[in-house]
Amino acid sequence: MFHRGWFQVAVRNPCVSDELLRVLTQYGTARISRAHAGWPELGPVERYAGVIAEVDVGFDAWCQRIRGAAPCLPILAIVGKLDARLFATLQARSIEVAVLPLHTPQLVAFVQRAVASAFLPSDRVGRMVSFVAQSRGLTGREVQLLSYCLADEPRARVRRRLGISENTLKTQVKALLRKCGERNVDALAKNVLRAALLESSPQRLAEPIAPWLPVGALAENAPVQALAGAA
Repeated sequence: MFHRGWFQVAVRNPCVSDELLRVLTQYGTARISRAHAGWPELGPVERYAGVIAEVDVGFDAWCQRIRGAAPCLPILAIVGKLDARLFATLQARSIEVAVLPLHTPQLVAFVQRAVASAFLPSDRVGRMVSFVAQSRGLTGREVQLLSYCLADEPRARVRRRLGISENTLKTQVKALLRKCGERNVDALAKNVLRAALLESSPQRLAEPIAPWLPVGALAENAPVQALAGAA
């Protein structure tokens, strides 16, 4: 078991909290509070691995406070019924959505992405990973692998953390490289870091950086920040 930070959970349904706890304890630690008893005070947000909350009265203001302190923190909103207006609002704030009853694979994918994001060296790199994930259609596992590559995690340690064999790891890495059009993980990681470094530079509009980032893909009127949370 491993973790970097904990998951802050705020729900009112005991059945939901039980299912969340079952999944979260496989990846790290969780602090669960009942939303109807009042939203939990924000601790050191930089130590959160992610936030999972059931939408209720006060949710919007609570999430705004979290976003103010941690713009790229993974957040999952749980709703009983989803309408287009609510979905648009949550999406605009880079908040993922799960509709009751909880779909365990979706929950696991969110937790995996959140845990992986803790290994990224900066928010700027995190935003670039989000861009790659959206533009190349990466799965949750592929985002996780990309994050480990950027953190220069040893292959043996990655296998242990994911509970997979060397052959399975090779297969998953090949799929990641194929989607991104890169030769190897070193080249992929180097190009992601380079693109993140040039994110705010005019140079990024004038030269090709990587197969997954064509010239001019990040126009001035469409900053990569707008893509944060897409994975």
